[in-house]
Amino acid sequence: MDCEKYKRVFDDNNGIIKLSDFTGAGYHNTVIDRLIRAGKVVKVRAGYYEWQSEDVISEAVIINKLYPDAIVCMDSALYYYDYTERTPGAWHLAVNKNSSKSRFKIDYPKLKVY
Repeated sequence: MDCEKYKRVFDDNNGIIKLSDFTGAGYHNTVIDRLIRAGKVVKVRAGYYEWQSEDVISEAVIINKLYPDAIVCMDSALYYYDYTERTPGAWHLAVNKNSSKSRFKIDYPKLKVY
């Protein structure tokens, strides 16, 4: 399997994609299953996938891709903008009060939603 052409889609999206990004690039969604079996891709949550490489994808990139409508707040914002070196225990996100709570139930990264 020629993985380089698929990796370009991930590279264009900072290493993490939505399934619609992949199919929008002209690839069939079954290719993702083959990439997972080959150990090239890991499922982050339903519909979101991360390319496995030596480069570590920051938690901020993952949060931005999964929750583009959320706002990083409190000590997480201080950490993100380099006002503190203390790593927060969880990423604090402010979201619309009508957002579905189940949408934020993921194992990694740890979230605290307001």
